[in-house]
Amino acid sequence: MVGAGPASLTVARDLAPLGYHVTIYDGDARAGGMIRSQISEIPPSEEVIDEEVGYVTAMGPEMRLGQRVDSLKGLLAEGYDAVFVGSGAPRGRDLTYPAARRPPRASISH
Repeated sequence: MVGAGPASLTVARDLAPLGYHVTIYDGDARAGGMIRSQISEIPPSEEVIDEEVGYVTAMGPEMRLGQRVDSLKGLLAEGYDAVFVGSGAPRGRDLTYPAARRPPRASISH
């Protein structure tokens, strides 16, 4: 998995009990992802985050923290059967397709 945030930790939590060997890569030194860095209103304490992350890491995934993934092709070449990318979205983006700029049509039924 790429990323050690909530999405990847959830996937790891679901796969580990099924017997899958899970490897999680993240450029940060600690797992938790955006929950540590992007939640601004009443953020959870570090202790709470560590406890929640610990539930998943106790299930045995291989944690490769501090290891940034710069190439999915390179990661796939390592022989993994599947790769989940949970890279997060620290900043929202406006959608640029035409329908995103039009207000929705109202429908009236009688």
